[in-house]
Amino acid sequence: MSFSAMPRSDVPTETLENSAFWPDLELTEFMTRYRIPSDHHVDLVREQLCLAMAEINRQLSSWQAEREAEGYASLATVPADEIDGGSALVRLYKRAVHCYAKGQLLTDFASVVRRQEAENLGKEAPERAETFSEWSTQAVRQLQGIGAISVELI
Repeated sequence: MSFSAMPRSDVPTETLENSAFWPDLELTEFMTRYRIPSDHHVDLVREQLCLAMAEINRQLSSWQAEREAEGYASLATVPADEIDGGSALVRLYKRAVHCYAKGQLLTDFASVVRRQEAENLGKEAPERAETFSEWSTQAVRQLQGIGAISVELI
C-alpha cells in the first residue's frame, strides 16, 4: 500500500543479499510493512535499503566482531528470545535497517517539487524522517544491549 491507499503493483519479490553475518532482506517486506509510497521508483528504494544495510552493519561492526569471537557465524545463531517464530535480534536488526532507509526515503520524497495542494505534511515533515532515524538508533542500541540513555567515562 502506498500513502495514497492505492495498491502497489510494482513491488518486486527480490532478496537483497547482505554480508554473511547479517540476514538478507526482502524488498517486498520493507515496501509493504513500511508503506513506501508508489511515488518512489523501485530502484531508489532498493538503493536506499542497500545503503541502510551498509550503515547499520557499520554501526554494529564491533558488536558483530564480539559475537563472531564467541563463535556465532550469523545473527540468527546468536541466542535470543523467539517472537512469533523468529529471533528478536533479527527483528531488531530489520527494524534498524528499515527505519533508517524509511527516514532517508522521506527526506528524498520531500525534495520533490509539487503543487501546494498536493503536499502532505504528515509524510514529508522533517520530524517524520527524524522519528524513523531515532527508531533506527534505538533498535541498534537494543541490539547492542545498551539502554536508551547511557554515559561512558573516558
